[in-house]
Amino acid sequence: MHARVLCSLALLAVLVVAGSRASTARPSGHFFHISDFHVDPFYEASETAATRCRDREQVLEAFLDHLRNETGADGLPAAQQPLSGASVARAFGVLSAATTVGGGATVEVRPREGLDDAAAPHPIGRFGCDSPALLAQAAVKGMLAVDPSPDFIVMTGDSAAHDLWSPYLRLLGITQCASIIQSAFPSTPLIVSIGNNDLVPDYYLRLPQHEASTYWLRQLYDAWKQWIPQDQKNIFLSGGYYSLALDNVPVTVISLNSVIYNSGHTPLYEPTSDPDPGGQFQWITAQLETARAQNRRVYITGHVPPRYGDWQDGYLETYSGIVTQYADVIAAHLFGHHHTDQFSLINNGTGAGNLSMFLSPALSPMSGNNPTFRRMLYDTASGDMLDYHQYYSDLVADTRLSDQPGQSDLVKWKLEYTFSSAFQVNSTSPANVGRVVQRLVSDEAMYARYNAHIYALADSGRVGTLCQMTHGQNRTASELCQLAFGEFA
Repeated sequence: MHARVLCSLALLAVLVVAGSRASTARPSGHFFHISDFHVDPFYEASETAATRCRDREQVLEAFLDHLRNETGADGLPAAQQPLSGASVARAFGVLSAATTVGGGATVEVRPREGLDDAAAPHPIGRFGCDSPALLAQAAVKGMLAVDPSPDFIVMTGDSAAHDLWSPYLRLLGITQCASIIQSAFPSTPLIVSIGNNDLVPDYYLRLPQHEASTYWLRQLYDAWKQWIPQDQKNIFLSGGYYSLALDNVPVTVISLNSVIYNSGHTPLYEPTSDPDPGGQFQWITAQLETARAQNRRVYITGHVPPRYGDWQDGYLETYSGIVTQYADVIAAHLFGHHHTDQFSLINNGTGAGNLSMFLSPALSPMSGNNPTFRRMLYDTASGDMLDYHQYYSDLVADTRLSDQPGQSDLVKWKLEYTFSSAFQVNSTSPANVGRVVQRLVSDEAMYARYNAHIYALADSGRVGTLCQMTHGQNRTASELCQLAFGEFA
């Protein structure tokens, strides 16, 4: 390993070494972190990934029926309803039954052949397609079996399926997802964030007030109003973000509208000309200052995670500058969007003010991942994040069992791993995340385990992964980190 990289990561470990405390003797609360359900009201079990598992004529007929019966109800002029996002077949590699990785570590993986066989219906889901309602129903059943009384639920965006190109079609997916979750947890607080596929067109939202966007935020509010506090209604309608101060525990959950900082957003806000679109940076600063004054901890949730490649550099610099000043207040960042299982540090580019960030993998198997949900543990006295349990279903095995549509109880949810035991630490504190990152540099078996959880053995490159974990808020620092590896890249 290159000496400069080892020195850099050793320095990181020193910076995060303080503050780790054992979780076993602390008062433990529990909540679910779910993400990227992507419920598809038009899922067809006999279709394949080439059509996103949809009968396109059925989708078009539903849209035309809506126009015939509800003319003008979409609220947007026809010119703002482009037939965008035509389905494109995705190719997924077939993995062997066992893949050997560095250090001789072998991780078993189930092969995917047969999943795109048109002759075999897949009622509970198919790789390369979004979630049928049956899969979402199976997920909440699994959550109830694991924990019937969570303190709250965090949903980090993308309720609706990809490529639902009309406001009417998109809203069908959003409301169906909300209905499925609420039916299972009718009285559980839920903090939901806007994902890019919760907007129409994708990534489209004009801030501040704009007729079409005001209309759409109101549609989202109506779908989620059972979860958004009444005193946060106007804030949500103006910018798509809000907060919830939890009862009985000193924790406030902030739901960011992080989609607006992405380079794919329309309109494309520029950090130089629009330094604070929607006033969200000013708002979150005030929220964090209030939490500090009230001795409350904060969980920041959102869809698109704050790191380079996901956020524009200027917005990322502003955000990291804000949150690292409140490292004593912010207990964790919880995000989604990538459909993969990841964790990393947030800092200001110098390693100071470290914060932990956890990305939940998706329920939707669109990206070739198995469906998942996550149960988080936290300290109810201090608000510190303690640990989490990751659950998944084996889509291949469950598909072979479920030859009868409607049998959502045939989906078998299994414990994939627990963070503390998998990575040999006593909590998910920033200090311990830093220790894990340090070990991933040289511990081949641990890296193999981490990589298996993230990419299902489709390794995207160890150097890039490690450098993003430690320098995700600074493009230049991450690139220098990768250059330091030299021939090890």
